[in-house]
Amino acid sequence: MAFAKLFERNGQQILVKKDVNEENFPEIQYFFEPQIEGFSEVGSTAITFKKNDKKVWKKVNEIFENVTEKNAFDVVNRALKDLREVFK
Repeated sequence: MAFAKLFERNGQQILVKKDVNEENFPEIQYFFEPQIEGFSEVGSTAITFKKNDKKVWKKVNEIFENVTEKNAFDVVNRALKDLREVFK
């Protein structure tokens, strides 16, 4: 079973990765280039789950398997929209 997916569109890449955070909770992480002046070369956003059991991992795996290029770009574009609003 895959733990990461890489999508590319118009020269922009998004890496989607299953992992756990520092509190050992499952996450689906999205890494991307923010393309916003003053930001680092790599940005990230994540969906974090607040339990770590078989039932949650089943849901994490289901969500991850259904991540497509379109919804990965939708997630990142939403995060970038929010960032642009904050840093106008």
